[in-house]
Amino acid sequence: VGLYTGDAAPNFTLMTIDGQKVSLSDYRGRPIMLNFWMINCEGCQYEMLGMEKVYNGRQGAQKDLVVLGIDASDQAADIKQFAQQHHFTYPMLTDVHSYVGQLYALRGTPTSYFIDRKGVIYTSNEGGLDEGALRQIIQKISV
Repeated sequence: VGLYTGDAAPNFTLMTIDGQKVSLSDYRGRPIMLNFWMINCEGCQYEMLGMEKVYNGRQGAQKDLVVLGIDASDQAADIKQFAQQHHFTYPMLTDVHSYVGQLYALRGTPTSYFIDRKGVIYTSNEGGLDEGALRQIIQKISV
């Protein structure tokens, strides 16, 4: 278990903005993109637009892709309003106490971890990725 390419991704449990408990281990066997973000982060918002397009355009081997947006500082009600306003449909999780942010040594937002079907970190990225870069990475973890 660790934070580098080839390490098993650290497990965690958080609440969705709708009050459901979600653990990373719930999605074992599926490709996962963890995205740490905050409402007031412009780079986050840019990346999230591409993430939404990728999430809604899943097909073939990518059909079971999981995208988890982890807000590192905002309250569930604010996140829910933001997600509705921008039509984001992938699951949003709250990490108000930064438990998972600390577990993943978060230094800034946006930060993403791409996890393969075996629960192993394929790569991570600090700073926003455009839609094309997201699609390339997701294609590699979806095999």
